[in-house]
Amino acid sequence: MDFGKLRKPVSSFAAVIAISLALVIFLAASGAAAPPSGDEEFGVIASAEDANVNADSGVMFMTSAELKGLLDDNGDGNIDAADNPTNDPVVVDITDPTRYAVGHIPGSILVTRLSDPAGAGYIDMAKPANLEKIRTELARHCNKTIVLVCYTGTSDKWSRAVLGAMAQTGYFGPGVRVTSLKWGNMGWNTAASTMTPPSYNNTYDMETTPNLFSTSNPYPVVDNTTSTEPSEIIRAAGDPALQPAMIANIAAGTGAGQINPSNISSWTIIDIRSTTEYAAGHIPGAINMLFQDLFKTTGGDYSNLLSIDRSKQILLYGNTEKEAAVASVSLNMLGIRSASAPTGIVKFGLASWNKNYGEQFLGPATEPVVTGSLPGVPTDNPVIGAIKIKWDSLSGAPGPALGAEYAVMNGSTWLGQAQDFSNGRIFWNPSGGCWWIHGGILVKYNELGGATGFLGIPVSDEYDIADGRGANFAGGRIYWS
Repeated sequence: MDFGKLRKPVSSFAAVIAISLALVIFLAASGAAAPPSGDEEFGVIASAEDANVNADSGVMFMTSAELKGLLDDNGDGNIDAADNPTNDPVVVDITDPTRYAVGHIPGSILVTRLSDPAGAGYIDMAKPANLEKIRTELARHCNKTIVLVCYTGTSDKWSRAVLGAMAQTGYFGPGVRVTSLKWGNMGWNTAASTMTPPSYNNTYDMETTPNLFSTSNPYPVVDNTTSTEPSEIIRAAGDPALQPAMIANIAAGTGAGQINPSNISSWTIIDIRSTTEYAAGHIPGAINMLFQDLFKTTGGDYSNLLSIDRSKQILLYGNTEKEAAVASVSLNMLGIRSASAPTGIVKFGLASWNKNYGEQFLGPATEPVVTGSLPGVPTDNPVIGAIKIKWDSLSGAPGPALGAEYAVMNGSTWLGQAQDFSNGRIFWNPSGGCWWIHGGILVKYNELGGATGFLGIPVSDEYDIADGRGANFAGGRIYWS
């Protein structure tokens, strides 16, 4: 697929209206606008988003059961040092440090808001520093899948709109897949998510009469960067689209700013479900446009995108809010929105409009989590992978890292990985788990040559004995009393 952009678009249209935040310029003209050629930013983004929303057969998430199956190698119900983390996907928590410390998926890394380290990470997901953090972690995994995880399964879909499209250009490397967790941390461990699960109480009227698009709009010309690199074109459009001012999550109800039957005409509403589901019942006035068809072309034109009425705020919905969240950010990146408000979603999907339709969250979920964060760990000494899982399971008892993870070698033979902490050393033995050695046993172990001596690499944690402590190694034991 060619995402290349060789030059900036040239236009002779008469009127230019500048729209803030995403730096999108709408070019108006009498008559039909010519479709953008393949080297314009609009075409680059739309083409990548088409590939993005059709990846994984259009499913924008994995379930908690599917993720646990990848993390729990031995099937014992726990995700711990007995499992091999190098074949795990890269799990990226995009919430905030406070929520992350309450309980997070074992082995997950936290991406934070760079301008406010206490803030939600999804806002700055498209910043170069956070993207590089993910690429660095990805290099340590043989499973080239990135799983984004947020609070309730919405903001990770917003982020997936950007990172998923970037992945289609090869930004993260060949064959890398970007997905997300269906209901976020709420669907993994509801208590640790710190979020209140949605309630489904409305039974607003549905209609079965189809509604048709009746407008044709000119192309928005997206102009965010001088770069001709497809991934940078997508990133430059995605960064402003993830900012709070460009996010609209509209609940169904009678409260201020909510959508209900009395004010439904204030929005352009798009149902992105299948035609069969749409025909069985949809929000009154909603137009049907299948999620996987949003960014497709007809005769070289992005006719589906151009047919969306932009005179009012656009809201999308599906059975849940998952696919709609991806699509809403993608449309905002392309300038498919009204001049006064960003394109948004119906919060928690069709089930929030009428509880007898769509899909509801069924909880609570109680998958295993680890608590705490990584206080005092320098950013240039990251604790990651199996060693991070072990560090987490010990509630940070080894203390801050004194240096980066390193390979444990005996001559030219690789024995595993290790990292030094203020209170000991954690070893990862690829054939026998992850182990913490410290205190007097570590001192003696080093005196005897460490991993290059006759004892070799550890094969157990320290354990209590009758008059002291012990630890097992490949070539023997050390007892301390």
